[in-house]
Amino acid sequence: MTDQQVLPSPPAAVPTGERTLSITSLVLGVVGILLGGTFGAAPIVAIVLGHLALRREPEGRALAITGLVLGYIGIGFVALLLLGALLAMLLPFAFLPFVAGIA
Repeated sequence: MTDQQVLPSPPAAVPTGERTLSITSLVLGVVGILLGGTFGAAPIVAIVLGHLALRREPEGRALAITGLVLGYIGIGFVALLLLGALLAMLLPFAFLPFVAGIA
């Protein structure tokens, strides 16, 4: 028989498990929804961190996408609040000619 050396196989690539940006995006997305948008600060940061996490952390893709979705929902909520506030300020002036007897 010949002398053959059996070399052990190299260890499989283990994912590092770094999901810091993804988890932060998810947490800020949830905070943005629970606190009513927090005037857009938390949802905007959740969106930015979610996009960064998609590029840098493939292991945390699901968490990053969830943070992105919640961030966009939070931004939509803030936009609806601002639209409602604008209408509440301007709508009374639409009826002013009728109240003043001009129309």
